[in-house]
Amino acid sequence: MADTDRYGRAVAKVYRNNLSINLALVQEGQAVVYREYLDACPELRERLLNAEASAKSRRIGFWNQTNPILPAEFRRGTNTATPPASETTGARSRPTQSDRNYNCSDFTTQAEAQRILDSTPGDPYGLDRDKDGVACESLP
Repeated sequence: MADTDRYGRAVAKVYRNNLSINLALVQEGQAVVYREYLDACPELRERLLNAEASAKSRRIGFWNQTNPILPAEFRRGTNTATPPASETTGARSRPTQSDRNYNCSDFTTQAEAQRILDSTPGDPYGLDRDKDGVACESLP
């Protein structure tokens, strides 16, 4: 079963001999979970989220970077790298996610805001004002 994202790219569950390639890639840190597409694969939802959390905590693959920038953030141009400390006086090589002060107005869709809410425990940016687990509910 395949869906398409807003860029016209295929979004699909891929299997080989009953092995979820999607899950394998996330377990290895070679892919991140796009939460807005999880409704299409309820049978894998928890396994994908747990695999991502494990890869992140073990700092493997994508998560081995000092400050990994999620693909959606990269495309939006947010949280981009700053020059290495050796090129600037006293600067860190990249801002951390906690350096960023997100607001609902920073996102074009609720799904983008939800990814940040899901990846930052405690809702430090106040994206879930009514505390129901859904970020920036006024966004499309």
